[in-house]
Amino acid sequence: MPPQSPYENGAYLAANPDWHMEDSPWKAQQIGDLLTATQMPFQTAVEVGCGAGLILQDLAKRFPDKDWRGFDVSADAGRFWANWADGPVTYAQADFLAGAARADLILLIDVFEHVEDYLGFLERLRARADRFVFHIPLDMNVQGLMRGSMLRSRQKVGHLHYFSKPTALATLADAGYEIEAWRFTAASSHGGRQGRPLRTRLANLPRRLLFPLAPETTAMLMGGYSLLVLARPAD
Repeated sequence: MPPQSPYENGAYLAANPDWHMEDSPWKAQQIGDLLTATQMPFQTAVEVGCGAGLILQDLAKRFPDKDWRGFDVSADAGRFWANWADGPVTYAQADFLAGAARADLILLIDVFEHVEDYLGFLERLRARADRFVFHIPLDMNVQGLMRGSMLRSRQKVGHLHYFSKPTALATLADAGYEIEAWRFTAASSHGGRQGRPLRTRLANLPRRLLFPLAPETTAMLMGGYSLLVLARPAD
């Protein structure tokens, strides 16, 4: 029997006891703003790798006429779902790809960088929805290389693959997706996260100054950003 993953054996929960819930309202706002701006039509939506499930709760409040479902293989993540038992979202501890369900929209929010065979995973997922929203941490940047941030991401939050904006978009294209819209998100400086390390707070000062002038250069040099992407299966 293969060893359990950190998401199943308690290791990830021990390292991340709130399963990133402090980031969830901010992520939900970014996703909701993208869906509103693009006027993306959908009725059923699934978050694959939904973790603690709070992103879906916030999206369900913003779009109450939609059917929201969350899937995660981790029983540790599933412990949080009892907090939302009376809410509008349905959760399942299951591998979404092991079933046959489809949705109008699939959300993959900070997920495929954790998956060993990420290209195969994305290719298998492609037929399961009409539209996809991806949120992708941009760990590959000059400051991160100099500070060893990618290794910390590997040890703390389980990132196995590291992306820049060009490689993230190329990965989706290689897996058979067509990009419809994308935007940077300021993952390191949003207001929902409390108690940031001093080095992060100091780095956020030049980020705020430089990003309006040269967003792509700032993300590549300074890090601290993620990529939010709306995509569809390529013809």
